[in-house]
Order: sequence, then C-alpha cells, then structure tokens
Amino acid sequence: MDTTTEKLVKLAQTLRFEDLTPAAVRAAKARIASTLAVSLAAYNMEPVRIARKLAQRVAAGPAARIVGSLVATTPEMAAFVNAAMVRCLDMSDSYVMSAVSHPADAFSAVLAVAEAEHCSCRDLLLATALIYEVQCRFVEVVPYNHHGWDQTPVVALGAALGCARLLNLDEAQTRHAISLAITPNIALNQTRTGTLSMWKGMAGPQGARGGVFAAYLAREGMTGPDDI
Repeated sequence: MDTTTEKLVKLAQTLRFEDLTPAAVRAAKARIASTLAVSLAAYNMEPVRIARKLAQRVAAGPAARIVGSLVATTPEMAAFVNAAMVRCLDMSDSYVMSAVSHPADAFSAVLAVAEAEHCSCRDLLLATALIYEVQCRFVEVVPYNHHGWDQTPVVALGAALGCARLLNLDEAQTRHAISLAITPNIALNQTRTGTLSMWKGMAGPQGARGGVFAAYLAREGMTGPDDI
C-alpha cells in the first residue's frame, strides 16, 4: 500500500467524534448549515433540474432524498444532485492553497450515505470533519491545477473516505474505496477554461457521486488497483 494511502486509511479508521475539538464541531455544523442554505437557493437552476430528471426513485435498497424535496433516489445520485445545488451558484466555500478546492462538494456524499444508512448526527459531523481535513490538507501540498487537472479526484477522495467511515469499512475495504474513487475520476482542468459550460458546476458533484459509488463498491467486495 502506498504510504499516503496508508495514512489516509488510518485516519478514516481511527478518527472518533471524541477526537474533535469543540471548535471543530462548531465549524462542521457551520459548514453544514451554509451548504444546505446554498443548496436550496440553487434548487431551480438548469443544471440542477437536469440532474434531478436523472435521479430515479428507488423502490428498494438504500435511499437518500434530494434536498428541497421528498424524492428518494440512490445515495450516489442524491450526492450528485445535492452537490450540484451546492456548486451551481458559486457560493460554496473555497480553499485556496497550492490548488483550489471547494470542500463542500463532498458534503452531499456523506449526507446521502448518512441518511441511507440511518447514521447518527454525530456520525455525520465526524464524516464532515473528515472530508474537510482530507481535502484541505491535500490542496495544501498538491498543485494539481497547475498541471492541468481539476478538483474532481480530490472531492472523490474526500467523499470516499467520509463514506467509508459511515459504512464502517475495514482497512482493506477503505483502501479499495480510495482507489475506486480516484482512478476513474481524474478530471481535466479544461472544465474551468475557455467558454464555460454547465459542467463547471458539475465536476465537483461528479467527484461526490464517484466517492459514494466507490465506497459501496468496496463494501460489496470490489477491488481497486494498488499504489494509488
């Protein structure tokens, strides 16, 4: 296992709610409130309407709702639609270091899985703190924008780790979730150059969707490539 992956797996496996400082808990709550407010404001935007049309109702299995409605769909599609609402107004949080990240994009992933798996509020707060810690630390040291890459794999990484924690994946499953999230979600920075398209606001949501899907795949026994 790559040493970076090993450290990420250990963090996701060992972090407990009791490890969070009161300031960290307050910050997580503030991020959740801000993210949900932005989501509701973007409910009727065209990219969000398109995403909602693709979110089919589910009759069985884990399900999560689309923010602002009672429609329940698969966790990965709920993550995609809800993250689209987070991003489309360009009012979500930003973290600018070696690269630019919008960590709230991954929140919709853990929100969807927390609802689908009937997790507690403490579980959701812990997963929220985890996705922020992972994404923000990553962009502090990896200047991916300058090398032609977009933030989608960073969102996918954070989402996969947060969802792995909520799903109680073991060490091996968490490692595979990381691999399955990053490998198919390497995205080009072309998303944010030239004539901008609707996809500018959807690249992060794609990472959230990919992180959820990766975590569920890993839970069912799917393996991913080594040394990610």
